[in-house]
Amino acid sequence: MSDQNPALPFPLQLARLCAWRPLETGARDRQLAELASEPQNLDANWRYLQDHRLWGLAAETLGERWGAHFLGPHWQALQQRARQQKLSLLKLAAMQQRLEQAFAQARLALRVLKGPGLSQRLYGDATVRHSKDLDLLVPVDQLWQACGLLQHQGFVLQDTPPLQTENRRLIARHYWHLTLLHPQHQVLVELHWRFEPVQAPSREPLWPEQFAVNRVDEAEFLYLIHHGSRHHWFRLKWLGDILAISERQPNLWQSCQPLAEILGLQNALVQAVTLIQWLWPEQMTAAMQTIRQQESSGARLMALEARRYLLAHDYPELKGKSLLSDRWRMHYYQWQLNARYQPRERWLNLRDRLMYAPCDIEQLQLPAHRHWCYPLLRLPLLARRWWIARTDLKAVRHG
Repeated sequence: MSDQNPALPFPLQLARLCAWRPLETGARDRQLAELASEPQNLDANWRYLQDHRLWGLAAETLGERWGAHFLGPHWQALQQRARQQKLSLLKLAAMQQRLEQAFAQARLALRVLKGPGLSQRLYGDATVRHSKDLDLLVPVDQLWQACGLLQHQGFVLQDTPPLQTENRRLIARHYWHLTLLHPQHQVLVELHWRFEPVQAPSREPLWPEQFAVNRVDEAEFLYLIHHGSRHHWFRLKWLGDILAISERQPNLWQSCQPLAEILGLQNALVQAVTLIQWLWPEQMTAAMQTIRQQESSGARLMALEARRYLLAHDYPELKGKSLLSDRWRMHYYQWQLNARYQPRERWLNLRDRLMYAPCDIEQLQLPAHRHWCYPLLRLPLLARRWWIARTDLKAVRHG
């Protein structure tokens, strides 16, 4: 990535200061004071903090001193969202503890990814870092037992074909998580059965069997980087997690490199460091500089794509639309990201994405004897969604 970086939009400058809690806040406070002297776009500031899911951290960072200055009438709305987040995270934390006990009693393996537990380890507070759901990881051979346990706990499957035996192979191959909702507590769970979104026998067994309990270890650190990279780092809260971990455990950058090489995550590691150097150059360490110097063409492309979305603030998930041009860029990005897999795995993954899309399976929910229809209907359904998106975009432009 070129050292000649474009100037950050003012709302992005504010959001980057609210994306994490440093151990020593003096430098951040001085930067806030400098930003306060600039002209403010209160609506844009509020929109960025919302889109990056920074309610709790921003309310804590800005406080009464700066909240009204940077957000004006939106300051009270931010405080309200921060209170709602706290209540939601307390429910998530309680449900996490309940499920961990239930899985232990059933002798089912369970790993909890991200969520309130990560917030607790980073900040000593399970509610300051935003999470919308609980991400649970179980072995694939215990998937249906785990799903049954969650249903016994009151969870209901969302947007998924019925789990009859004839559908299970289709789900296990073409999905990589199931979504379940607890209607009474309004807690959402994503039940994963592999680390890798790609069906990858060459990579999946390389992930360690367990994370450390009271700290972030190398495997979890790389998982968080892998997760952010898959999503183009379009939310600053994910980079904020990496910064917070880095400040508290600075040796991780060096100690995680052997595992990153085994897992093929060197490009994602370089991408994360490149984005940190762009957004928070003052946080760069010697170990991070060493990683930065390992930039490849793939890592450069990945970093430029993530930076483009952060600057334009137009990631498809934020716009609510995914145009054909967006889809091609994202598929090319994913192809670069998936270069770590074996060629056969990459092509099988591409074939499956072209022929069996989860959105089609959810929409049609064909019986087992009709599963052969999914590849035939894939192109017409894709064309229909593209036409709807194009029509909606025209209506917005001319409305």
